[in-house]
Amino acid sequence: ETAPSQRLRWLLTLKSLHESKGQWVEAAETLILCAKTIADAIPYIKTVWRPSRFVLWHNNRRSLWLSTIGEEVGIPDRGNAQVMEFADSFLEPTNLLSTVQSGSDGKLGQPTVAIMCRMLTQVTKEAVVKYMDEGGMEALAYLRLEHLLKGMMGVIEEHSSALDDDRGDLSSHTHLVEENAALRKMAASLNGDLTRLAERLLLLAEEKEDGEGAGSGIAHGTSRFSAKKPNDRQYYVKVLLLGKKPERFIESTTIPTFLEWESSSICRVPKESVARAFAISKDGVATYLPKISSAKGRVEQNICAAFAKPLLDALCNELTSESIVLSTEPPTDEVLNTKGDTITFLVVSLVNMEPLDAMNKRIDAMGSDTSRPIESKRFFITKKSSTRSRSTHLVEFTVAQQFPCALSRQRTLITSEFVSES
Repeated sequence: ETAPSQRLRWLLTLKSLHESKGQWVEAAETLILCAKTIADAIPYIKTVWRPSRFVLWHNNRRSLWLSTIGEEVGIPDRGNAQVMEFADSFLEPTNLLSTVQSGSDGKLGQPTVAIMCRMLTQVTKEAVVKYMDEGGMEALAYLRLEHLLKGMMGVIEEHSSALDDDRGDLSSHTHLVEENAALRKMAASLNGDLTRLAERLLLLAEEKEDGEGAGSGIAHGTSRFSAKKPNDRQYYVKVLLLGKKPERFIESTTIPTFLEWESSSICRVPKESVARAFAISKDGVATYLPKISSAKGRVEQNICAAFAKPLLDALCNELTSESIVLSTEPPTDEVLNTKGDTITFLVVSLVNMEPLDAMNKRIDAMGSDTSRPIESKRFFITKKSSTRSRSTHLVEFTVAQQFPCALSRQRTLITSEFVSES
């Protein structure tokens, strides 16, 4: 599992899963992990572990039963070939390292520096595309590529030093020159991507400055640059399941579930859900969103409902819709004790990366700045206090890794509550 090819296979599978859900930031972050895996493997490329084919399955004289494969379905001449194609793709997909040739012992050939550099270039370019698909992630993409390039420059310097000290034969020296050229070509590609991202950040900053200047004074018409769209901002929710458990949570199984029961998780809201929520908020029609109670505002209500819809649909496959309550605030202990045996509570609450003051609680007033990446592992939510008390409760949730990351959901590790008397 620690070999580069095996890690890449797992990460690319995770990337495909994120793509199927429209989670472009998570897909881009997974590709960045692929690039780091390749970068870490380049100095040790000649000694990395490689999988091996089962030789006996390719030897008709030693494995006489191979000729019988496919007889039951009427293709005895094709049966073993199909088995081998499946086994080869399971061992290592052909599009992973573009090298599936094996020797007489069945061991797959070692990848070269040129192959790894070419693959690193491909995954970084694809990662930039995914960041752009999400929107508003230019600064984060620049930061990730900058860190990657810094690490690769160290690898190139070490390889160049080895090339200068080489006193071997001509063929060995030529091989080192080719590897060094591949490394420098890959670094040039990363520099090109960074340059384009820097130009994009500068353009966004100029548009923002011009837009603010046009809207602040004498302008008699609209600004020639459109204002920043609210769905370019990243939104996060806290998800909590309480009450009656569906069968998938009752069974003792090794198959993990997306959410844990009675344990809160922080999730990033996909771009599609955010766009749907803002479109509905603008039109005032929410016919295809589930009803949600206890929401503080229309936009917050729509964001939470849009994110909760696939979770609610999955719960409805095992429970009746009447036995599920969707809300933005958890039920009281009294309600949970009386109805917890028959009702499932799905609580989806909008959280913020930093605590908001009283004048900035409305979700429409929240701004976003794309000139710097917004990352955090701490999220805050304002807790409703009792009617008799004037105190304000601010709850802080801490996760393991900073969002955005290669995971769309993280379990809450630490929960802290702050109380201020007004």
